[in-house]
Amino acid sequence: MQLKEHIIRGIQVFDVLDSENRLFLRVASDFGAKIMELNMTLEENIIPVLWKADFEELDSNEFGKNDILFPFPNRLDCGAYEYNGTQYKFPINEKELNNSIHGFLRERRFEFKHEKVEENSAEVTFSFTFDGESFYPFPFVFEVTYHIMSDFFQVSFSITNSGNQTMPFGLGWHPYFVLDRKGSGKINLPDRREHLVNDRYLPTGEIRIENGKFFEPDSSFYNATFEIMGKSPFYELELRKHILDIEASDSFGFLQLYTPPKMNAVAIEPMTCCINSFNNKIGFKELSSLEIFNVDIKIKLSNKLIG
Repeated sequence: MQLKEHIIRGIQVFDVLDSENRLFLRVASDFGAKIMELNMTLEENIIPVLWKADFEELDSNEFGKNDILFPFPNRLDCGAYEYNGTQYKFPINEKELNNSIHGFLRERRFEFKHEKVEENSAEVTFSFTFDGESFYPFPFVFEVTYHIMSDFFQVSFSITNSGNQTMPFGLGWHPYFVLDRKGSGKINLPDRREHLVNDRYLPTGEIRIENGKFFEPDSSFYNATFEIMGKSPFYELELRKHILDIEASDSFGFLQLYTPPKMNAVAIEPMTCCINSFNNKIGFKELSSLEIFNVDIKIKLSNKLIG
């Protein structure tokens, strides 16, 4: 494989290509190290895995395609929270519901840090250093590493608290997986609790138990938040001709499922916490000074066995 750096429409992108110049991975480092495109191969056929983000979409970011969600995933009520006796307030970026959503990392520029390219695999690392701002005065260093082979992909996150005090945080990833035509597919899921939400998509405190069922996305709108019960976060997306196994580190104990209407894609979003966790403390995490938090998500592509 090979790694190429380009400036396209004034935007810095990094492409991983195979020996035939087929695009496997495209990353926009200027936009939170967002994956713009992820493809794999089965029997030499290119398989689109993630919903492609076009250059025109980078500024509007309507669907948040494949964004890294930090220092919290999902929503924060009115953007406000209290930590160690001090009140803070994130900017409101979901104005229609008066919420702050998905943190700010997706808006920051990452620096290229490291590459490891071999004949059949490639690994590329990007880094962002944050010195603290009024709404989140907690310095950190965030690194993301993408590792890809023809039928395997891994994203690894490393967060270092570079400040001198404990920092609150939550982490999520927002990948959209390409479905079959007409938006069909089947997601096998572990036992889980659904955290029911109000009309602002904030938890009501009500919980519904879902035992070992599957979810079949279609072309209609769907948006739900789950807490995984007992087992490791493992999800199987079964499509007409192939299967994607999605395995996350145990720290990703929460899951958001989201289907935008009529888009032939489903977001399967591993998260370390629930919606509004800075306030309700459901899955809430803290990182001590100089402590490092490491997690990853693996995606394996395989043929669907017929029999």
